Amino acid sequence: MASHPDVQKAIQHIFNRASAHGKPSGILAPVEADARRYLEWGATFVAVGSDLGVFRSATQKLADTFKK
Repeated sequence: MASHPDVQKAIQHIFNRASAHGKPSGILAPVEADARRYLEWGATFVAVGSDLGVFRSATQKLADTFKK
């Protein structure tokens, strides 16, 4: 699982190594808190959320308009 401490250490290590070699590094983050942490660790770019999450949110908003 991505939240496992060993996985998080590996992710941070990759960001550090990429930075040391002047290379950009990026990652997908499911939630804002993860995205902010990865940026603090030196990620050059972070994609937050997922296609499914965006679709679900938009669908829920549309459904809510019919419940009023």
